[in-house]
Amino acid sequence: MNITSLKRWLPVDAPLRNDAAARSPAVLAAVVAQFDVEHNPRYLPAHGDTFCSTFVWDVTRALGAEVPHWVDENGRPCRPGLVASRELNANGNGWWLRVHGGKYGWSELHALSAQERADRGRPVVGVWENPDGPHGHIVVVLPGAWEDGAPWCAQAGGNNYARALAARCFGAHKPRWWGHA
Repeated sequence: MNITSLKRWLPVDAPLRNDAAARSPAVLAAVVAQFDVEHNPRYLPAHGDTFCSTFVWDVTRALGAEVPHWVDENGRPCRPGLVASRELNANGNGWWLRVHGGKYGWSELHALSAQERADRGRPVVGVWENPDGPHGHIVVVLPGAWEDGAPWCAQAGGNNYARALAARCFGAHKPRWWGHA
């Protein structure tokens, strides 16, 4: 599937991929950049919907460290359309990282550690679970100098940013940070 597909419930096959054997800040930045989050119609808000979890799913799949968009009844990543599969939004991604992420190489970090890990080319995400609503927010952490007490991020959401400080992405909300081994 092409990386601009509007079939957001289906996985895409990114041309540039990465795995644990070849991590670097430059490769991490290039993998994220290929999705062109600010212009790609797959991630642009539409009809009141936003697509942060789809963006993070696409990026982390390309990095070989999937934060799934679909899981089975046991929390295992799966393809859409399977019996008992369910689609995850950002709140679901936060749940999955807390409950199942450790089995898939994800661990919780402090914000500074999140930036340091991304600076080494490792996959890192920030997620805020909304306790009062149906969905929260999730971003990809980018390599870059720690600034104003926050990591650098790329996000799809009400506004899409190829590069912004976490405070701009999350506002007053306090995300949890997760890094992949």
